[in-house]
Amino acid sequence: MLAVLQIDNVDAAVAACEVTYGDKVVYRAIQPTVGSLAIANSVDQTAIVARRSLILETGGFDESLRRAVDYDLVLKIAEHTTLHQVPYVGLRYSEDDTDPNRISEFETKAWNHHVSDRHAWSAFRAAREHRSLDEDLVTVIVDDVRSLLDAKAQIDWLHEHRGRFELEVILVPHSGGWALRAALGSLTHATLDVRVLTTGFRADRPRYLNAAIRMARGATCVILEARQRVLAGDVEALCSRLDRASATHPVVLGPTRLIDNAGVIYPEYGSDPIAFLRGMPADILHGIDDLPVPAAPFPLAARTRDLFDVEGATALLDSLMADVELSQKLARHTKRDVVVASDVLVQQGGVIWTARSDKAPDDVRTLRQLWPSPPEGSRKAMDAVGVDAAFNGFTALSFPTDHRKWSNAVLTPQVSRVAHREAPLRFAIRTAAPSDERAVNWGDYHYAQSLADAFRRAGQIASVDYQPNADRGTSGFDDVVINLRGLRDVPVPSNATSILWILSHPDMVTAKEVEKYDLAYAASVSWAKRQSEQWGLPIQALLQSTDPTRFHPAAGERSELADSIVMVGNSRRQFRPAAWHAANAGYPVKIWGTLWEGMVPDECIVGQSLPNQDLAPVYRSARWTLNDHWSDMRDDGFISNRIFDVLAAGGRLITDDVAGLDQVFGDRLAVFRSPAQLLELLDADPNAVYPSETLEALSAEVREFHSFDARAVRLLEDVRQHRALRRAGW
Repeated sequence: MLAVLQIDNVDAAVAACEVTYGDKVVYRAIQPTVGSLAIANSVDQTAIVARRSLILETGGFDESLRRAVDYDLVLKIAEHTTLHQVPYVGLRYSEDDTDPNRISEFETKAWNHHVSDRHAWSAFRAAREHRSLDEDLVTVIVDDVRSLLDAKAQIDWLHEHRGRFELEVILVPHSGGWALRAALGSLTHATLDVRVLTTGFRADRPRYLNAAIRMARGATCVILEARQRVLAGDVEALCSRLDRASATHPVVLGPTRLIDNAGVIYPEYGSDPIAFLRGMPADILHGIDDLPVPAAPFPLAARTRDLFDVEGATALLDSLMADVELSQKLARHTKRDVVVASDVLVQQGGVIWTARSDKAPDDVRTLRQLWPSPPEGSRKAMDAVGVDAAFNGFTALSFPTDHRKWSNAVLTPQVSRVAHREAPLRFAIRTAAPSDERAVNWGDYHYAQSLADAFRRAGQIASVDYQPNADRGTSGFDDVVINLRGLRDVPVPSNATSILWILSHPDMVTAKEVEKYDLAYAASVSWAKRQSEQWGLPIQALLQSTDPTRFHPAAGERSELADSIVMVGNSRRQFRPAAWHAANAGYPVKIWGTLWEGMVPDECIVGQSLPNQDLAPVYRSARWTLNDHWSDMRDDGFISNRIFDVLAAGGRLITDDVAGLDQVFGDRLAVFRSPAQLLELLDADPNAVYPSETLEALSAEVREFHSFDARAVRLLEDVRQHRALRRAGW
C-alpha cells in the first residue's frame, strides 16, 4: 500500500476487503467517488493508507460522532482527493454481530445517514453563498409519492388552491424504482413547475427530504405527504401565518374525519410527543384561528431559509417523529411558536412514515437523546381549547417495539368550563352522512351543518359527527347530543343531555328508542301527538327548517331555467310521482340526481348532483320546482325541508299533499293529490298561482319562523330548562 502511494504519487489508497459472515465470504472492492460515497460507505477504514498530511488537512476523526466516524473520515478524504483502489485484498476479517460491545450494535445505523447528510449540507452552504429565494414563490415538497395518480391529484389540487402565490412542486418518490421514476418524470403542468427528486432504494427518508429542501427556490416551503388530501383552506392560508410562527400546521383528520392531530403536546413530566385532540371533531377549534402548540408533524409550512439554517430534518432519525423533531428545531431557532391553522383541514390517507410504529426502536432512544427536555407550550395549547388531559400508558423507551403501549392522553373539558356550561354549551349533532367525499351529496350533511351554524350564532359550541363517529370515544366532551334521526339510531353518551329529532322514516322509530332520550321531537305535528298518546312518552313537534343565509330571494337567478320544471333529488329506484309523471308526460323537466336512468327520458337528467350552494338560484329561477315525499312521511305529516328551502328562496313550488301542510301554509301552495292535478298545475300560469306578493310573504314567513336559527333557539331553551331541573335534583 505504501508502495502504491509512492509509485503512483497518490495521497490515499484503499484495498479490497475479504469479509466472513458465518460460513459466507464476501469481497468489498469498488472505486469510491464522492457521489457513490454520498449514497453509502463502501470503504472500510482499516483498508485505507493515506499520507499524514492529508489526514491533518481533513481534520482527522470527528470525536463528536457516536458512530460512523470512519464514514465521515472517508468522505472528507474523498472530498480532498481521489481514493485510489488497489487491485488486491489488503484485509481479511470476520463480522461478529453478537458482540454487544461493538459500537455498531449499540449505536443506531442512522449515524451513517447523519454523516452523509451533514456533508451534503456543508457542500450546499458553500455553493449557495449568493443564492436568492423568490419571495412570491412557494416550494411544495410532496413526499413519499407512491403512484402517478397520487402525484397528479396533489398537483391538481395545489394548482386550484394556491391562493395568491406562485408554486413549484418537488416530488419525492417512495423508492428509486425506475417505473415510478419514469412515470413521475412524465408529469407536466401548464402553470406549475414540477420536478422529481432522484431517490435510491434505501429507506433513509430524511436524507431524501433534505435533498428536496435544498432544491427549493421559493422563500416559503410546504412539506406534505402525497396521500394527505386538503379538504378546506389553501396554501395561502397556511403560509400567511409565518410572519408570526416558526412553522404552521393544518388540522389533520383521520379516515372518518375526526381529528388525527392538531399538532402534538407533551405530558407535564414526560417526554413522549402525543397527538393533540385526537378523536375530537374538528369543530372543537371553531373560533380559534391560530392554535400555538409545542410541535407538529407533517404537513408543515416554514420559511425556506429557516429550513436551511436548521439543516432540515435530522437524519439521525430513520423515521419516527422526524417531522415533529423538525418543527421543534424550527421553533427553537426562530424563538416562535409552531401554529396550527384551524381553517386548513387535511385528511390523512394511510399511515405517514414518521408516525408511531414498532419498526424504528432506535429512533425512540435517539429522540430522547436529542430532546431530553421537551419543548414548552402544552399547557398553553390545552388552555386555548379548554381541555385537560389525563396521561396514560408507558414511555416509548419502556416498550420501544410496541407503540400501542406508549403514552396517550384522555382529554376532558376543563373544570372551569364545566362549572359554567350554561353559556356556552357544547352541542354534538349526529348525522347519518358518510365521512368521505360522498357526504356533500347527502341532505343530512348540509342540514346538520346549518343547524350547527345556527347554534354558533346563538353563542354555543357545535360540531357535526358523521355516521362512523356516532360512538367516538371523546363523547364525554359533549354537553348535548342531537340525533338527527334518519335511517339509524345512535348511542347516547352517559353524561350529556340527549335529543332525538325524528326527521324521516318514522316507521323505523320505536318506543324503546324514544325512551332512552331526554328530549324527543318529530318533524310532524300529527305523528308527534299520536305517538305521544300511544307510547305514553313526551314527543314534541318540531318541523324541519331552512337556512336563510343560503336560501333567500337575493341568492341569484339562472335565466336559462325560466321555462323549466326542476327536480333535485335521487330516485333511489323508487317511484317518485312528481318528476315521473311530469317527465313522462313530455314536460321540459330538468333533474339533478342519481338512479333516474330508465325511469325518465335521458334528456331530462341534467346531472348526478347539484352543489348545495347552487340550489337557491335554481329554485328561484325555475318555472316550477317539484317536490314529493316518501309515502310514510306523507301519510304521517313529515313535511320535507325542500318545501322550506324552495319557499325561502322565492321559488314556485309544486308538491304532493302531506298531512298538516295546510295547517302551516293554508291554501297558498300548489298542491296535487293525483296525476291529473299535477299536470293541471304544470299547465297553469305560475304568476297566477304565486303572485309576487304571495312569494314575498311566504319567503319572509319561512325565513323568520322556520329557520335553523328559530329551531336552535327553541332547542336551546328546552335544553337549559331540562338541565336546570336535573341539576336542581342532583
